[in-house]
Amino acid sequence: MASNSTLQLVNERGWRSGFANMMRLENGRWWRTRRWWVQSLIWLVVLNGLLVFALWIAPLIEAGEAGTGAVQASWRVNMTDEEAVELFTVVLTLMGTLPVFGVLIMTQGAIVDEKQSGTAAWTLSSPVSRTGFILSKLMANGIGFLVTVVVLQGLIAYLLFLLGVGRFLPPMPIVGALGLHALHLLFYLCLTVMLGAFFNSRGPVLAIPIAVLIGQNMLEGLAKGFAPWFPWDILPRHLPELAMIAAQGDPLPSFVPIIAVVVFSVMFVGLAIWRFEREEF
Repeated sequence: MASNSTLQLVNERGWRSGFANMMRLENGRWWRTRRWWVQSLIWLVVLNGLLVFALWIAPLIEAGEAGTGAVQASWRVNMTDEEAVELFTVVLTLMGTLPVFGVLIMTQGAIVDEKQSGTAAWTLSSPVSRTGFILSKLMANGIGFLVTVVVLQGLIAYLLFLLGVGRFLPPMPIVGALGLHALHLLFYLCLTVMLGAFFNSRGPVLAIPIAVLIGQNMLEGLAKGFAPWFPWDILPRHLPELAMIAAQGDPLPSFVPIIAVVVFSVMFVGLAIWRFEREEF
């Protein structure tokens, strides 16, 4: 009896060998499990929980002391566009730091665990290129975090403002700000993937990006006096600052941080591929 086969012949060569199958596998770990909605729920509470409190809970608590009528009237918050944008920057401030830790925690073992367990060696024994292996990890996790942390939470925050303030905020400045935060997360994702290719344990893969994230302010503050000529704008910490400026609709003072983060991210991916190609399994 003939049966329909689920196997498909894929004619891929070079770095694309096995890439499509690896992408299906990695995407499945995000979208065919509970990971996507768990991450969405976590960042909903973390990023938009404070916004809900500021828009409704705090005014209701204050209005409750004045009587029931005042409580009902406080459903809509009376604020100017400038005040609304200023409140929106609270979400952007949180988005500039906290999701980075989520990226590091979620991806610190993406490559290390597979090297330790032998899964990487088993996978690469099939027609899967090492470049495709690295790129599938990067792209699948990048899409997952982009959707659940940046796009979804930014959209929810925008709708919360619509419900709370009663009017639309200018969309393009907010889209620009969210794009800068997406680039900020991409930097740390690429850095973590690169470190996973170089190290065989989780310790340095997690510790080095945390040191980069936390130590930038201290490094810049201490080193400016010794090297004022150095282009400190290249540090990725300036991207969240640019995001807050973009959200207010003001022109960006510099594009150097954006260009630098793109260059660093591409360099990290290149180094990850270079190191993984020389890994012995």
